[in-house]
Amino acid sequence: MYLLFCAAYMGVLFILQLLVGNVGVYLPLCALGVFYLSVSGSWRKAVFVALLAGAALDSLYGRSLMLSPFTFVLTALYGQFWIRHYNSKQLAESIVPGVLIPVITLVPLWLYRFYSSGLNLFQIKSALTMFIFTCTFGAVFMPLLVIILDNAAGMFRLPKYTEAKKRLLENRR
Repeated sequence: MYLLFCAAYMGVLFILQLLVGNVGVYLPLCALGVFYLSVSGSWRKAVFVALLAGAALDSLYGRSLMLSPFTFVLTALYGQFWIRHYNSKQLAESIVPGVLIPVITLVPLWLYRFYSSGLNLFQIKSALTMFIFTCTFGAVFMPLLVIILDNAAGMFRLPKYTEAKKRLLENRR
């Protein structure tokens, strides 16, 4: 049941990211989903999903360099760092990863774009505008994603994001 739940929400996030990406808007929906999976469930499963979703996204976008699997894996590892050092119980704290995950996913894409096509003032302005928009979106969307997915996980009695720290501490005993 847990794998079906993860596949369903990652599938929805994947399709939404493809749709908004085809319009020219970058929203790291899959990366936020990978982070949720890494915190609420298993980081191993999150790394597998990160590699799969990242490779599929880059292939469908026709990118010559596969950066998304790498950045999604970094997001999964950040999820494990987050749950070990911070509390997942407070919903307001999920704003911080919501802001940092776009940074993890955007910086390598920008570096590649700036390296391959050169750097000009228009690209810098465009990158800063996208950065501000994407970080703001992540700060708003991550708490909403936690609410939605935790409610769905509660209906199926699956691990929740907000109970991850408690589970981690219980497993250490």
